[in-house]
Amino acid sequence: MSAFEVVADGAVRIEEAVKLSGIGRTKLYEMMQTGEIASVKIGTRRLIPRIELRRILAANLVGLSEAGK
Repeated sequence: MSAFEVVADGAVRIEEAVKLSGIGRTKLYEMMQTGEIASVKIGTRRLIPRIELRRILAANLVGLSEAGK
């Protein structure tokens, strides 16, 4: 996946990422620190691409049957 594809869907601020994903602020920062989730810093703002939120949520699904994929 190219960098353009990652940002083409837009990015959200940390506060919005918390609301959209249900992941806590501290956990999001931890995931960014470890490289588990990509982010971008523009000026003083830290943004998370929407596709990264979908990817991390999909990667951590529990109990999804093969038929439901």
